Amino acid sequence: MNRLRSPRVGRPSEHEHYPQLARHQRVKLVVVKKEKRLYVLSNHHVLYIINAKTNLARTTTQINGVRGTIIFTQNNGIRQVGANWLSLNQADTFIEAPTYINNHRVHGNWLHSRYHCANTIDVSKPDAHWLQSLPNNTRLVIK
Repeated sequence: MNRLRSPRVGRPSEHEHYPQLARHQRVKLVVVKKEKRLYVLSNHHVLYIINAKTNLARTTTQINGVRGTIIFTQNNGIRQVGANWLSLNQADTFIEAPTYINNHRVHGNWLHSRYHCANTIDVSKPDAHWLQSLPNNTRLVIK
């Protein structure tokens, strides 16, 4: 865990550079809600650890080909604008970097925010941008 930085929305989760995903086979994502972490794995080895706030139930799904730069979501009266989003096979479920929550700009450590926009996995902006390079049908397990 000493490879992780303290969570900030504007910087990568680890001190190291992002690995090139094209070099690795069978990339898989595992989210551990209790730890607020998203693990990027290849052949049972951890490639990268991402600070992540997960607002999804335990499930296994895949990342599909729908992606973009800006997204607006609204659930239970909470409005969230995100950047560099990926869509999951489940309807209206996204991995994104939160930029605004209820018209307030997100700064610093968003992991302990009192806002919980349903059906999202929130990561930092650089992490969300890097995750755009994930291949379609990458498996995602939420524990």
